[in-house]
Amino acid sequence: MQAFELPSHLFRWCLTNTSSGNAVYSYEICFGQYLKIADGDSYLWRSYDRRLKPLIREISVRDKPRVLEVGSGFGHDLVWAACRGAHATGVEVNSEFVEISNRTKVAIERHTGQQVIVDIRRCNLLNMPDGQQFDVIFMKDVFHHLEPREEVVAKLGHLLSSGGTIIIVEPNAFNPLIQLQMFRIRGFRTVVEKTDATTGDTYLFGNERPF
Repeated sequence: MQAFELPSHLFRWCLTNTSSGNAVYSYEICFGQYLKIADGDSYLWRSYDRRLKPLIREISVRDKPRVLEVGSGFGHDLVWAACRGAHATGVEVNSEFVEISNRTKVAIERHTGQQVIVDIRRCNLLNMPDGQQFDVIFMKDVFHHLEPREEVVAKLGHLLSSGGTIIIVEPNAFNPLIQLQMFRIRGFRTVVEKTDATTGDTYLFGNERPF
């Protein structure tokens, strides 16, 4: 696929141009604080853009890298990687997130007039075949959710190609305000079992576990 230009702050474009409907998980519900300042250049946006810099750098220095985003969420970072020429694959256990990701992809295709080739899979990372190899594995605000931790780390090692890079972007767990927010969300239940509402599949989930 021929790479085409999209700004590094694609997330900002998605927020203001992608309709997420009435889904329980939606841009409007999950990112209301961003929408309020969508046209500004506040600290919130600069912080978000800065967190994408490692991914931007890796895609810039590699020729058509094979990129895997674990927990690809609403798909905006994954679609951006595909638009920049990466062979982009995303895995996500939440069916509603996958649906929103596909709407994001369609919105970008309409905006650019070009096809976006991206592989968005509703599956558990642990169920991916070991034979697949990726040059870049990217996780943003996801690693602390992945369980069982030891199996996840081993799986990432199997999927990473020789000379590849793993990028883990996480909140600062040593910030007491973040610890307080995590505790307010989960209490003492740091690992829970979740069920996908669409498929009925169950999986372990690090319930905002910060460490």
